[in-house]
Amino acid sequence: MQPLKNILINNDNSIDYTDVPDEIFLEMLSTAFNGNTDRLNCLFNEKEKIEFVRHYTALIDRLSYVKLQELQWNYYHHIGITQHIWTRRISKQLAEKNSICYTYGKSKVLIQQRRKKIQKQLQQTQYTIHLFEQQILSKTALYSDCYSEIKSLSSILHTFVYEHQQKLRNEFEYKKQKLILDATDHHLVQAFFDLKPDKLQITTARNVWKATANQTMINEQVAILEKRLSSKHTPPPSTLLDHMIDHIDKVLSTPNDAIDQNVSTNITHDQFEKMNQLKHDIIQQSIITATNMSHNYLDMSLKKNYEESQPSEIQNAVINAMDTRRLYMIERAKYLLQYKLASNFD
Repeated sequence: MQPLKNILINNDNSIDYTDVPDEIFLEMLSTAFNGNTDRLNCLFNEKEKIEFVRHYTALIDRLSYVKLQELQWNYYHHIGITQHIWTRRISKQLAEKNSICYTYGKSKVLIQQRRKKIQKQLQQTQYTIHLFEQQILSKTALYSDCYSEIKSLSSILHTFVYEHQQKLRNEFEYKKQKLILDATDHHLVQAFFDLKPDKLQITTARNVWKATANQTMINEQVAILEKRLSSKHTPPPSTLLDHMIDHIDKVLSTPNDAIDQNVSTNITHDQFEKMNQLKHDIIQQSIITATNMSHNYLDMSLKKNYEESQPSEIQNAVINAMDTRRLYMIERAKYLLQYKLASNFD
């Protein structure tokens, strides 16, 4: 029989199953064989059993991953055909002026190429799994019929892989939604300019959109800080404040025995409590300051720009287009923040 390690697995698997404890694989194997794995003893030793199940899991994970890619790129093709959402790119300078992403989507050619490539990967992976199963079955047939048990194990592993790929499915769904959000945002900006606004109206809109973008960024920081107060998980640091809090967390997470062994470190329990309270105070004060900045900044910006644009100088249609895009920016930011919090803290 061909050694298991020679069965092909591509290197872009979504999950590394080498970190999964051996006990979990043995438990799944035992479940598939109704607790009686003695029949496999003549085929594998204990280490080979684990290698067998771990490898089988990796193959199934690869197949599931390719199927997710197939669904993803089929969606890009569908949305392109039905809603004409392909790729679009504008200059970074123009994107900054309008507070918008400068690129989104996939080209029609790229989508076609990827769909063809994925079909080949799918066929190859399905054949690899079929070959693997046939080799196992042919070997077990020499001693006992394990067909039903192998199929049961396959079902268990599919469920196991499905559960572990939840984060990956969430990521793919996020990319789908973000594509629609970005395309719609560009459409709303274009709808505003299609009304032929004058220079003052364009300046007003851009100032309002910039204020809204700043508000959403501040709101994001506030939400992340609030999460840090109650969550043990922390996102990658992106600001000086994040680095400061991370440094305090590292000190607070230092094991007591490690501190005891280090004679140069004289940190008492009371000092630990004070540092922990300091961290909470920093976060709380940052939340209060950021919240006030967010409200005041947007209110002042909106008031200033709307006062500069008298009703006689700006058409209602232009005002509505500008405000529609502003409200959409807020809703778009809420969705992006929701995903960011879920992926970093859950």
